Amino acid sequence: MKIRQLLPVIVFLTAVFMAASHFSIDTPLTPQAKTYGQFINIYDEPVELSDYFGRYLWVDYAAEWCSYCNEQTQTLKHIANSYSGKLDFLTIVTGTDKVMKAPTVETIRAWTDKHNLAPRMVIGRFYTDRLPYNLLYTPEGTVVYRGSGLMQESQIRQILSQHIK
Repeated sequence: MKIRQLLPVIVFLTAVFMAASHFSIDTPLTPQAKTYGQFINIYDEPVELSDYFGRYLWVDYAAEWCSYCNEQTQTLKHIANSYSGKLDFLTIVTGTDKVMKAPTVETIRAWTDKHNLAPRMVIGRFYTDRLPYNLLYTPEGTVVYRGSGLMQESQIRQILSQHIK
């Protein structure tokens, strides 16, 4: 293949990587210039992750278009009963059924209804990165686990048992 034929592909990939560099969840507690928007709840009110501290908090970043996210939300919902009173599960909806479209209040409500979750425990914020993305916070707000990709129930339980007694 000649360079001339590869040029459109190189230009496209360069544009994709440059756009992707503007999105990050490496420090979700401190918004950066690379992070777009704020956390909102189903009532279109701004919220902060710190509003949820006080118990252990498993944060699950998900998007409507992500089939793994839908599957993992059901797994987390199943696990939640085992840790009642010690741990909260919070889902952050990051996108709609269209890739690169910011979630709306309707998106957050739809996710809440679809998975039969407590409205307080689903919020939204636009970003793109690895999904599903999971964090475990201590009651004080320190991250003790961070990982991406679909996790099986046994993997999640193992992480939780290492940190929650």
